[in-house]
Amino acid sequence: MIDLSDEQLVELAVSENPDAFGEIVRRWERKIFGLCFGMLGREDDASDACQEAFIAAYRNIGNFRGESKSFLLAAPHRGKPVFDNKTATKNTG
Repeated sequence: MIDLSDEQLVELAVSENPDAFGEIVRRWERKIFGLCFGMLGREDDASDACQEAFIAAYRNIGNFRGESKSFLLAAPHRGKPVFDNKTATKNTG
């Protein structure tokens, strides 16, 4: 599966191949965690937000239309942001 593109992995994951989504997580978890940590500034909050992003992506993977380079960054959240005002407050102390 390592030789497959993200788009090919998404197609396999849509057809309920759990190994495909696992490979997507493996490829993207550090980048998504880094993005979350940069926004939130706390490791535990970033870890929670990262997990929520992958859960949202998994739940909505069937809606992916290939319009974004990364479906994780474009995963539809049905109007509910992954980061709400409470978790988006960056720790400055």
